Order: sequence, then structure tokens, then C-alpha cells
Amino acid sequence: MFVYVIRHGESETNLSKKWTGWLDVQLTEKGYEDAKKAAGYLKGISFDKIYTSDLMRAKQTAQTAFPG
Repeated sequence: MFVYVIRHGESETNLSKKWTGWLDVQLTEKGYEDAKKAAGYLKGISFDKIYTSDLMRAKQTAQTAFPG
């Protein structure tokens, strides 16, 4: 079994160099590009399950990197 860990893309608070914690913020445009880049690195690998936190930036990253 292999486990892959992906950090969320750049968020609005990352951009302003603030620690976010549990504050629910969105990805920036660069964050969406980060997620697309992660998808490229993992292309061709099939996943049985994908888990994410319930925070918006994590869900946006997962949905962008693994549509559907």
C-alpha cells in the first residue's frame, strides 16, 4: 500500500504570510495552479480513496487535482 500526502495549494492567508490554523479560507489562483501541478505529478496513479479535511482550501485542492 502506498500513501500519498499533498498539501493544499496557496491560500489567501498564505499569500499574506499569516498562519491560518482552522480559519476557512479559499485558494488563490496560484493555489489552483499548485493543485493542477500536483495532479500532473500523480497522473497515471489510480486511487481507491481520497481523504481531505473539511476546510475549503483542502477540498478545493482535492477537487482540482482529482476532478470527479
